[in-house]
Amino acid sequence: MKDARIESLRLEFQPIARRWLHALVDDLGMKVRILETLRTPERQAEVQAAGRSQLKFGWHNVGLALDFAAFGDDGVYLIDDRTGLYTRCGLVAEWMGCAWGGRWERLRDYGHIEWHPGMTLQQFLNGQKGGIVA
Repeated sequence: MKDARIESLRLEFQPIARRWLHALVDDLGMKVRILETLRTPERQAEVQAAGRSQLKFGWHNVGLALDFAAFGDDGVYLIDDRTGLYTRCGLVAEWMGCAWGGRWERLRDYGHIEWHPGMTLQQFLNGQKGGIVA
């Protein structure tokens, strides 16, 4: 089952996700909706099996990533970035210190942002085992 709640994200990412969504929807008048935040291992396996992720374990699994959808002025879900709407969402996310999936060379993911400033997933996991809050 998908979890789309900002409250499911790690505490340090929640205010960034809220500011990002507020900037897009309230300040810029864009039609954007969060689709998925925290993923269980079972959900990650489903996404991987469907070919929408190459990872067995990723930033979604630790609450530091979210997927979103953008909609045109007519309310129709945009499946690609032909209008540049996903790029604008991604640029706002990058300005807030997030990584945007639209920059990836392999499996470009326009509707994905993640927050882990200067840290790899392995570094994050190692820090968690050592009691360090990332």
